Amino acid sequence: MDEHYWTEHTKFNPDRFLDKQGKVIVINPAAFIPFGTGRRICLGEQMAINDLFVILVRFIQLAQNYRIELSSSQTTLEPNISAIQRHLPIAFDMVVKP
Repeated sequence: MDEHYWTEHTKFNPDRFLDKQGKVIVINPAAFIPFGTGRRICLGEQMAINDLFVILVRFIQLAQNYRIELSSSQTTLEPNISAIQRHLPIAFDMVVKP
């Protein structure tokens, strides 16, 4: 919440972490350290990330009143071979509609 790093530092604004095309910024700003760093890093970081994955998968499994589809810019679920070879996660743009 330091006003030197953030505009409108008292407001909750997730758009701070998106670029102009609406994609998530991979390299976070220096002021963004949600789980700490160094010797004081949060021991539960990996568990929190894994829990978020489980919650998302469970939501997708139970989402009977929602339609989940690829965004209009993406037409296939074929993986990017170069990303697999570099052990990077494969990004898919999805849209959830009621």
